[in-house]
Amino acid sequence: MSTPVMESFLKSNNCFEPLDDCLHRKRILQDFEAIFNAWVRSQLGKPSNGDGPVITGMFLTLGSYELGIHGPGADVDILLLVPSQISRQDFFSDFYNLIKSKHEHQISCLRKIEKTYVPVMKFRFLGIDLDIALACFNGQVLPTTQQLLDDICLKGMDIHSVRSLNGFRDCLNIQQLIQPHTEIFRLVLRSIKLWSNRRAIYNNSVGYFSGMALTVLLAKVITEIPDVNISSWLLLQTFFAKYATWMWPNPVKLNHLEANNADAPVLQVWNPHEYSFDKADRMPILTPSYPQRNSAHTATISTRRVMVQEFKRANEIINFHGIKEEAWKEIFAPQDFFFRADFSCYIVLSAKSDLEATDTLSHWDWCAIVRSQIRRMLRDIELLDPIRTVHVCPNSYPHPDSRVKSEFHSLWFVGVAFIETCVKEDAETWLGPQVDTFSENVIRYAEDHEVILIGRTVSGRVVSATDVKTHLHPEISHGVKGWTSLKERKKGHFYI
Repeated sequence: MSTPVMESFLKSNNCFEPLDDCLHRKRILQDFEAIFNAWVRSQLGKPSNGDGPVITGMFLTLGSYELGIHGPGADVDILLLVPSQISRQDFFSDFYNLIKSKHEHQISCLRKIEKTYVPVMKFRFLGIDLDIALACFNGQVLPTTQQLLDDICLKGMDIHSVRSLNGFRDCLNIQQLIQPHTEIFRLVLRSIKLWSNRRAIYNNSVGYFSGMALTVLLAKVITEIPDVNISSWLLLQTFFAKYATWMWPNPVKLNHLEANNADAPVLQVWNPHEYSFDKADRMPILTPSYPQRNSAHTATISTRRVMVQEFKRANEIINFHGIKEEAWKEIFAPQDFFFRADFSCYIVLSAKSDLEATDTLSHWDWCAIVRSQIRRMLRDIELLDPIRTVHVCPNSYPHPDSRVKSEFHSLWFVGVAFIETCVKEDAETWLGPQVDTFSENVIRYAEDHEVILIGRTVSGRVVSATDVKTHLHPEISHGVKGWTSLKERKKGHFYI
């Protein structure tokens, strides 16, 4: 499989953004950068004299956009790096109010999420979805991009700023590691993201891969292949072969777990020998920047099993077919989650919002809360004796009746296989208490975070494998459309 053939395959599967859309996205980011720079200047005011250094902020892109692998309709992760005179409170109050009031005609779906691992502001700016994080540098003059690679730049920064900045530093470190094979790396990473989406193992929030986890896995492979031998097909083939036999929970890491500067601050690095929560990680895939963290910390026993099975499946297909079109098509064949003969039953989880009490944006937030508790339920079910497999579908679907009723109604599905044949009544006996506990955990989490529950409900039930189709949109239940593109999801057609 040559590079042109791989590129042609990806283009036929809508993995590249059209040039006009790329230019539009670039203009949108430039417009937003201008808004940010104007705000920074207004916050800092004019210097007392013209002889001092120019104090400003830095507008940095992260993730797939920074790595050059974003696809159509993808959101853009942005880091705003500001000097010490500007605080996080300024960002979530002054800047939030600025774009809410003065740029109301350009912005929609605006919301701020402050109580999270990496606090962010999310909104749609002239049709492009943006996730904005802030890092407050401990100094009045910001370092250069190259200086950000030195771990001493983290000195004096709060932990939220360190986490936010490391999203950009991770991209810088990976870009250095993959030289001089950037284009091959990008092409294969696009292929792997398509594979993980098609095989339903891409969604960090429910325990599957994140974009960073896949990037680290591939970067590990490319650093171990001699430069003279690297090709797109060899890189993809080696990727599947390596992780089909990887001995988890041994960590995948790209460098030593220590700072690159003796004067850097002492920060908590991933260490299973010292920290019990790191020891509990099922699938450690460590980010390259100090302090290293596990980019797959959400993986459970069951989601890791599913991901490893997919590595093995792809590797077996390549070993059987070799470099042929048949292998390519079979590797990327969509997962038939709702037509699996090995599932004894399904758990259907429901998040509902009354139209009179909420709106689309609020329903998204409610779904995020519900989704955040799914992993906890999976861990409880994994401990049950008669369970062979528990497999969560990474995406949510609208209830078939949600368009005709006055409500937003989203569903998640979990396939369950028992060790022995199990009738529906027995399945309910085993799984019912876990499903009830899931709903209770969602409500408790919402109350702890002062979320208004009026007009919002969560529930779950166990259904037989034959009855699960009654909970699906007709196009999906008849096998016509099992997965949709990111662009369709943004329009709200099938997924939230």
